[in-house]
Amino acid sequence: MSTLIRNAVTAAIALAVFSSTAFAAPAAKQYQCSLTDAPVGSPATIKITKASKVIIKSTTGNIAITLKLAGVTDALDQPVNLASNTLRVDFVRGTNGMQNSATFPFDIVNGKVSHTFQLNDGSIPGGPMNAGDTVTILDVQLVQNGVLNGTFAVSGITLK
Repeated sequence: MSTLIRNAVTAAIALAVFSSTAFAAPAAKQYQCSLTDAPVGSPATIKITKASKVIIKSTTGNIAITLKLAGVTDALDQPVNLASNTLRVDFVRGTNGMQNSATFPFDIVNGKVSHTFQLNDGSIPGGPMNAGDTVTILDVQLVQNGVLNGTFAVSGITLK
């Protein structure tokens, strides 16, 4: 085999090996977002007044969703006590491209919440997920109990 052909074959093999390993994205193990005010026009009567966040982590066989919420106040700026609110996370499964929503009830006590919810990967529409599958987080919303479309916080930033 000529040197030119041998070099071309070696370069092609090296490129294939390099491409499949060097450019692979690292595993994303956690998603975190800040929570901010709901969009204009929300009929919610409560609001967040302190830094709050949602953390989503991949664990073996589950997705752990932690809600850390502070400074939830009413129209008179008093800390809220309200049961059965809803955390909604909209996401896309990488394996089938379907948009899904997971919802979890939570209680606000003295204007605060700190709770971790478990989403069993077998309960996600489309069946169990496998190691290496991806989940794209589209949106996070907190909805006030008893208020139709009462979103009081969403994932995002507040401009200064």
